[in-house]
Amino acid sequence: MYNTTIWYLGTNRFSETERLKSILKNEEQEEQFQRELKQDYQKTLKEFNPKVKEVLEEDGFDQVPVNSLEFKRLREELIQLRLKQHMLK
Repeated sequence: MYNTTIWYLGTNRFSETERLKSILKNEEQEEQFQRELKQDYQKTLKEFNPKVKEVLEEDGFDQVPVNSLEFKRLREELIQLRLKQHMLK
């Protein structure tokens, strides 16, 4: 919801042109992310690893192995969250 609010407040909603540009940019970002998932899923997973580690460290879990079930579940949740963010914008 935070990213949606940032998008909403950062977009000139009073200009139809600017609003449409922002929507188009979001759609392009969503399509790019979808392509990356389809074309090189393993690469996308590796790109999310630092984000997962950051979330775990913020919650006090310093040494969670990348191949653990917990790590993989959290990574999948973050990917799903990113997909949902694009849909909510």
